[in-house]
Amino acid sequence: MRALREVMRMYRDNGLAVREVARLTGVARSTARDMISRFEKSGLAWPIPPETATMSWSAACTALSARSGGIANYPNLTGRQ
Repeated sequence: MRALREVMRMYRDNGLAVREVARLTGVARSTARDMISRFEKSGLAWPIPPETATMSWSAACTALSARSGGIANYPNLTGRQ
């Protein structure tokens, strides 16, 4: 969830381009673009509400997957398998 928050913070709050967000976070540009797209399709609010901010990574992936109509799983961003 931390990587998603960081990508969205840079993209939404700082107005950075996807390429710059990817470079600064160390994720592939396609991954950053996919995370942003899934978040926007999910209907979740930004900034992330406090009750959602403590959500586990798997719960966040499930929420994004269910709301965006796709699979959202980025285990490499948190070191989890």
